[in-house]
Amino acid sequence: MLKDSNANKIFLIVLVSILAILFSMDFVWQKRGKETRDEQSYSLSASDSVKITTISNDIVLSVDEKAKEASVSIGVNDRSSLKVEKRGNELVVTVSPLAKGFLNFFGSPGSPLVVNIPKTMLDRLELQTTSGDILLMQDFTANTIKIKSISGKVDILTLDADEELSLSTISGDISGYGAASKGRLSLSSTSGDVDINTMEGKDIHVNLISGDLDGALSIAANGSLEASAVSGRLDLDLGKSENLAIVASRISGSILFNGQKQDSSPATASTGNKQTEARLSTVSGEIHLTF
Repeated sequence: MLKDSNANKIFLIVLVSILAILFSMDFVWQKRGKETRDEQSYSLSASDSVKITTISNDIVLSVDEKAKEASVSIGVNDRSSLKVEKRGNELVVTVSPLAKGFLNFFGSPGSPLVVNIPKTMLDRLELQTTSGDILLMQDFTANTIKIKSISGKVDILTLDADEELSLSTISGDISGYGAASKGRLSLSSTSGDVDINTMEGKDIHVNLISGDLDGALSIAANGSLEASAVSGRLDLDLGKSENLAIVASRISGSILFNGQKQDSSPATASTGNKQTEARLSTVSGEIHLTF
């Protein structure tokens, strides 16, 4: 019995030592792989489009007006999972999940994907990730901008689209300074919050479940706003929107117009000639409007 006990102790000591060595090797492998980056360059003009898709790798998008080409870089440990193609006028960047190997046994997060472009004006910009974060380092302008995240965070400065701007998340938060579209502006979230200082659009659609939306929103002349929430809060400043025809409804939630509680549902209000429609609804959430 004593011999068996000593053998078990020796076995546990050896096992812990092996795991410690594996962990140390994995840590060094991941750290060196993130610090040492593989970079590729591609031609890109103002009429081109950029589409970036990752699973767990963060996406960092920046602009260098002095650059003559777009550059794509990732940690050397992830370069085998990176695929970049130039399909006509579209630069397609994809990072697939990294296969488990001896040196990434513990599944450490992948290195950030950094894409630097020479122009802020594009035909189409599309970013999509599952659990990675999305960070836009500069203001971007494009005909169409679509950004989608499942659980990763989305941080923007100012986005300006001629035709359509869409920001969507499941549980990740969306934050930024400005989001504007001369056409359609779409904001959707399941449980993540949307916190953008200023929002502008002509055809505006907001769809929230339990997430909150907070910011100043300007509806273009003769435009419309359709916003709904289940248990989330719609906290909007419509002070820069003119000629409003507001209709707000609830089931068990609350409605405030300019700080005053509205007992009826639907609650209505208007300014000017009432040509700009703003329809908002909630189930158990709150609607706070300033106009």
